Amino acid sequence: ERITRVLLALTAFIALLTSFFIILTTMSMSLFERRRLLGAMRCVGLTRGQLAGLLVLELMPLGLLGTAVGVLLGVGVTILTPEWLTEVPVRVYLSPWGIGLATVSGVLTTLISTLLLLFQVGRVTPLAAVNPDIGAARLRYLYYAGAVGLILLAGHEAIVGASDQTQWLNAGFTSAGVGTLYLGYVLLAPAIVALLGAPIARAVGPLLGVRPELAEDQFGRAPWRSTGVCWVLMVGLSLIVYIGIGAEAVLAVWDFPGRLPGTFVWSPDYVSGEAVEKVRRLPGVAEVTVVTDVDCEVTTPDTAPQSATDALMKRLVRKLTRPVFVASDPGAIFRIFKVTFIEGDLAEARLKLARGGAVLIPVQAMQHKGLHLGDKITVTVNARSADFEIAGVVQSPALDLAVTAFQAESYMQFAAASAILGTRRDLQEKFGLDVAAMFLCDLDLPDTPPPDDFDPFRLPDFTSQAAVARAMLRWGDHLPKERELLAAIGPRIEEWLDMNGGGPPPPDLRPDLRRFGQALRRVAWKRQRLNREESWAMFRERLVLLKIAQTMDRPDAIAGSVGRLQQLVQHSIRQAIIVLTWLPALLLPVAAIGIGNLMMVSIQIRARQIAVLRAVGAVKSQIIRLVLAEAITLGLLGSAVGIALGLHEAYSDNRISGELLGFYPEFIIPFGTVAVGVVLTVMTCLAAGVIPARYAARSNIIAALQTT
Repeated sequence: ERITRVLLALTAFIALLTSFFIILTTMSMSLFERRRLLGAMRCVGLTRGQLAGLLVLELMPLGLLGTAVGVLLGVGVTILTPEWLTEVPVRVYLSPWGIGLATVSGVLTTLISTLLLLFQVGRVTPLAAVNPDIGAARLRYLYYAGAVGLILLAGHEAIVGASDQTQWLNAGFTSAGVGTLYLGYVLLAPAIVALLGAPIARAVGPLLGVRPELAEDQFGRAPWRSTGVCWVLMVGLSLIVYIGIGAEAVLAVWDFPGRLPGTFVWSPDYVSGEAVEKVRRLPGVAEVTVVTDVDCEVTTPDTAPQSATDALMKRLVRKLTRPVFVASDPGAIFRIFKVTFIEGDLAEARLKLARGGAVLIPVQAMQHKGLHLGDKITVTVNARSADFEIAGVVQSPALDLAVTAFQAESYMQFAAASAILGTRRDLQEKFGLDVAAMFLCDLDLPDTPPPDDFDPFRLPDFTSQAAVARAMLRWGDHLPKERELLAAIGPRIEEWLDMNGGGPPPPDLRPDLRRFGQALRRVAWKRQRLNREESWAMFRERLVLLKIAQTMDRPDAIAGSVGRLQQLVQHSIRQAIIVLTWLPALLLPVAAIGIGNLMMVSIQIRARQIAVLRAVGAVKSQIIRLVLAEAITLGLLGSAVGIALGLHEAYSDNRISGELLGFYPEFIIPFGTVAVGVVLTVMTCLAAGVIPARYAARSNIIAALQTT
């Protein structure tokens, strides 16, 4: 919960940083447009304090209104989103902490923006307001800011390298770490613009038919205004780069259990051990691992006598956790499941389990019962008790995932807090049980193309036995594992269809007709998520699973496909990554407002210069290209700073993860994502410059030349 809150605070900080820049640029444009009015007000005796009061009265109500509307919209989206994404009723919890964070952040953003604008208004003199100085900028201030930015970045590195990384779970420490990083790049950006702006403009200008000298002029005269655009752009792109690198790290470490059997069939009613051999001989079944879970009682030698109240509580806990003895072949378990040892090691555990009288326990049991490697426990099944030694404490993230995905908490008890893992030999010898509950199967289904008439969206009517029978006969050549069966029953199916296609089939044909119909129904249920080939593979796979259930004499057994789970989870992960990666791109259209404001201010300040260009022969299209060349240059500068910030943030995050969690993600730069992000950033800047460019081209030459 604390980590989630830190991430939410970080996201709120970055989003509000964008809002902060947009407020500054919008109000700066407003102040510039009213510069003559402000100068006149100063000339007639209005003090700086009075001007500041007017600005506060203008900004604060808007900021508070924006905060209130933003909180209400956030609450509305929170309530409505689950209804859009799922048909299952979901209870929505509104966090007072989250609403408070949003409210306080919005108010603080407004206050800080207002204070900076007050500083800007406070510097206005009557003469400067009436006739603003638009001469060349003093570069030393840019480099002073850059030096402070480097100092802040050095402070950020010191915070990231702190010996106690658990401090990152504290909001104050996190704010300092993130704040020094972003503020450092904010202060470093002006120097970057001053150094790189003119060279990039000289390269971009000729591409649009603009002389290099004209293209670079703006960056030498007004680097601070150009930096404002870079600030707005760098936030969104830095998030895209940062999340993109994090997404690549997730995909790099994502290791779905490739050794896990492709399918499973489970029945709540045990089947005899004889069914195991029958299942192994079925066409299409390559390898079978049997798992049996039986209710048991687990006690330790130091279990203290319990009172009546304790006994009642014990029965309640037992009811909730269902202690079970999960039995299987240890060699198969270690071969197919990716098990991580918390205590003990694989080689020793394998020897002890093969010898007998040993069990493995999940890490939950260690935490809840205080059991450890080498401890002795007594397991009682059906009034028969046996002593076991704990050969290892393990966890299996892969199986936990399968349990959750299949909603099979009652079926796969390996992850249960009170479950223990033993061998089927101990189950037979110590408790006298030779039964099976679950078959984990790898299937042997050679690839075959779907029939020409197989269409997931136009399947035969699986509720009609005659329609199912005709499909069986048509598709037989594409089902190599069913050919032997169809060769035996095919003539009888044809005879039944010819004689009485609408009546009930003979009793011996009904199980296989039902099996084919259930497989078709499964495809119809999942067809929205799968293409034609995947639907055909699911159909063939389902036929084998239902055949296993028939062999177990449990037609209602639960069957699932781990391969389908893998496809589903990987698809979900990639969808989530795409959404998370490009969610910051929503900031770019909003950023276009601030960019357009800054460029409009720049054009109004240079109205006389643009008028002179028009007067000496520059046509409207040349003026438009000049402004667009500046926009592209600003987009490239913002992209450069944003990429650097995103890379730096991702690198720091990897270091923090390594020190805090012991997990060092692989640092993979998604060049494709970065390239698309840069294109979006430049296009945003270019789109934001269209209206100012047209305004500059249509300005009145005579009026602009008369402007003092």
